[in-house]
Amino acid sequence: MASQSLTQPPSFPIERMHVLETSRWLKIAVICGAVFCTATPTHSIQAYNPTSPDPITKSWRWHELTEFKGLGLLDILERGPDDLWFASRDGLYHFDGRTRTRIDLVREDALPRTLELGSDGSVIVGTQFGISRIAKDGSAEKVFPVHGNVDCDVRDLSIDGQGRLWAATV
Repeated sequence: MASQSLTQPPSFPIERMHVLETSRWLKIAVICGAVFCTATPTHSIQAYNPTSPDPITKSWRWHELTEFKGLGLLDILERGPDDLWFASRDGLYHFDGRTRTRIDLVREDALPRTLELGSDGSVIVGTQFGISRIAKDGSAEKVFPVHGNVDCDVRDLSIDGQGRLWAATV
């Protein structure tokens, strides 16, 4: 009989094994919790925040166009490279990078206040008499009001994402 007891594995009650297994996982959880709770913030991952200089403050970005000094500029529109439009108290001007050209509107006495770029590349001009359009070929036409002598004082223009023209009027 003594030989039989040596060949048989020792028998433990199932409840005792369950307790041993639970206490091992409990010890691992306590050790992991202690490690994570005592970690200092210097060992954590820091977000990368790149820093770049503010391009607006760079002096090389700014140019003075002496051709427009004293004209009382109200709005500027860039239609493309070397294709600038200026609304001023003295009228509407086009600048091709070298020369300034005064553009006549439908009404000579119209004061251009605001400029917007049309979907076809035309320049839309808001004045105290309504809205005019300067086509790419330089021809001017009145857009609003279409008929009569009703004046519409336009202060601002905007084209929304659906291509609709909005006008702020007085």
